[in-house]
Amino acid sequence: MGRWRRAQERITARRGDLDTLAAKPAEQLEQVNAEREELAVAERILCRPAELAAADAAPRSSPRWPAGRGWPRKLPDERFTAHL
Repeated sequence: MGRWRRAQERITARRGDLDTLAAKPAEQLEQVNAEREELAVAERILCRPAELAAADAAPRSSPRWPAGRGWPRKLPDERFTAHL
């Protein structure tokens, strides 16, 4: 009975060691993912002024005549098409 008890204690101790080892990479992965998210936010913040400037510089079409499209027209079979 003593051998079985010691073996069980060693197994339990080793399982605890492995749980500790497994927690470290999981924690590191969590930190890496958090930092990647921070970098993505920073990148979006840096790109935003350029996107706004490009949007301001883009020519605007008349709201009554959409650029590159014709007038929408309903067909007898209830579908829509563009009337050019």
